[in-house]
Amino acid sequence: MRNVRNTAVVGMGIMGPDISLGFALGGCGVMAYARRAESDVDAIVQNGFALRLASIGPVRMVDYAGLDTALALMKYVYGKTGNPWFKPPKILVEKVEKGELGMKSGKGFYTYASGEVDRIRKVADETVIGVKKALRIK
Repeated sequence: MRNVRNTAVVGMGIMGPDISLGFALGGCGVMAYARRAESDVDAIVQNGFALRLASIGPVRMVDYAGLDTALALMKYVYGKTGNPWFKPPKILVEKVEKGELGMKSGKGFYTYASGEVDRIRKVADETVIGVKKALRIK
């Protein structure tokens, strides 16, 4: 068995539950607004972004997907639902306006050195492949 490194986050407070709450609200929102079954929502997460998210974190995941992509999605959902939960945060709008689009531009919430994007994508992809093999998921 491999050793897993634990990292303490000083002053984390309520952030863990806040992030979890975001996923709960997002999942319930998709069921309500897009009229999707629970199993569809879970399957999208389990077979889509969840393993990458676990390996790189939610903020870097936005960089991975593209800040412009995240902004467009938030604007669309907010426009359809009027739900303030989906209103794009000012920081996201400002970064997109400055051309900070995440990994595709070399800067988003993080700044990426030459070759770092490929390394991060490889780690994220290998995490997905490794876990799916371990769980025997096709």
